[in-house]
Amino acid sequence: MSSTGLVIGAYPVYGTSAEVAAACVAALAPRPDVSGLELPYGPAGIVIPDGCPEGWRHVVTCIGDTMVRMGADPLVGLASPDAVGRRTAVDVIAGLRDLVEAAGTIAAIEIHSGPREIASGAALAESLEEIVSWDWGTTRLLLEHCDRWRDDLPVQKGFLSVADELAALAMVGGKVDLCINWARSVIESRDVATAAEHVAAAAAAGRLGGIMFSSVADADSAYGAAWADAHLPPAGTGAAGDASLLTEELVRETLAAAGDSLAGAIVGLKIGVQPADRPTEERIGHLLETVDLIARSLPR
Repeated sequence: MSSTGLVIGAYPVYGTSAEVAAACVAALAPRPDVSGLELPYGPAGIVIPDGCPEGWRHVVTCIGDTMVRMGADPLVGLASPDAVGRRTAVDVIAGLRDLVEAAGTIAAIEIHSGPREIASGAALAESLEEIVSWDWGTTRLLLEHCDRWRDDLPVQKGFLSVADELAALAMVGGKVDLCINWARSVIESRDVATAAEHVAAAAAAGRLGGIMFSSVADADSAYGAAWADAHLPPAGTGAAGDASLLTEELVRETLAAAGDSLAGAIVGLKIGVQPADRPTEERIGHLLETVDLIARSLPR
């Protein structure tokens, strides 16, 4: 099993509220099966909520910042074939490296192979070559897979394929690993088996660095349109609704696909809770329900 506790992406639950964030931390802090939070990188930098235990180590995700920058300029991204757009994205990660060093509590960062549609594996490898040359201390570099570009289906992110990403990782000598987000892999194919397939592919390449569990719906729901990347809770939990596709059995199958590579992988989850006006205590209760589900699914 994974050698560390779960990383909890609670920020879709607490949003910008420092008070709700602190309440989430207070509920998670006593749990020995939790090792830290997934935190978004954005205009405010890395915001670590109050009350985090001294031993927690966090994972920083760049996906929100990536999408905002790509929305302003569709040529910006680590895998951009446009030299200026790629340079802009690399410089963002350079600034993040400085923040990671200052924080001292960051176990890993999650970077991404944007931009949409035009992403290039060769350009990604070039960006990664520079990024891995910097001193990251003990912080791991993870490339989080998002749904690849497709001409035949609507996309949410539309970045590179797992095969192209693994090829780029091989070009930088094993210094970056792949992180699979369950929902984003399933969004790519509309097939619940795809996440486990992606985990197995990364493990076979010796590059599985993380598995994050979010669900997705195949029908419109309180979380938005069908197939939206909206961080649904797993099926069968109180906040999931009827259309959530991630079952406890699929969690177990996805973890099993990692084989021995699971021992070195970061495992975690990220959910939101809708509707947004649910009381704080109820929202945190639903978050803990998902933590329980993932924790009991880990192989012993």
